[in-house]
Amino acid sequence: MRSLIFIAAAAATIVGCVSMERSPALGDAGNLIFEKDAYGNEFIVEAKYSYKLANPTEKDALPLCVSQIVENRSVGVKGNTTSIGPYTGRLYTQQISSTLGGGQVIRYVSDDRKKVIAEGAATYETGSAFVSRNVRYVLTAKTEEQALNLSFGKLEHVQLDSGVASNNGYGKIGSWAGATPDKALEKIKSVAEALHQCLTHT
Repeated sequence: MRSLIFIAAAAATIVGCVSMERSPALGDAGNLIFEKDAYGNEFIVEAKYSYKLANPTEKDALPLCVSQIVENRSVGVKGNTTSIGPYTGRLYTQQISSTLGGGQVIRYVSDDRKKVIAEGAATYETGSAFVSRNVRYVLTAKTEEQALNLSFGKLEHVQLDSGVASNNGYGKIGSWAGATPDKALEKIKSVAEALHQCLTHT
């Protein structure tokens, strides 16, 4: 009996470790930068994309495209908070709603108009029923020698409705499968590709 208990505990430990491993959906992840916390959990903090440009861009093309493509709208999030009545001893649940983020998109444009720093956010579906998240980022966009280089840094996401759980707002994007990092990156890449298309036709 003790052997069975030991085996079950070991199996649970292995499953727990595997569940926190980097998601295979991230592929070779060569364009991603990761960091780990004090507990060894891995997070994606930056994603980089590079594109060739067939022709030199117009002087104001980069800031124009960033202002057209990147959005930084505020989002409403919901979650529950629980408390115990001091006199009744009963457990009370209350839904809490708040608005996060939003604001100016472009933060910096270089004198030669070839570098733009912007803040953006975008909502995406995780693939699970009724679970939507919003990813926010700081974009550094550069055009140099007929190339577009994009860095999406300070990546964080938030679940828009955490259901019966509390909603702690934006947090780092875990690299493990349960955090669905591939879905956040798909949204980021769609912004990158839209910027490339905009510059190609501007």
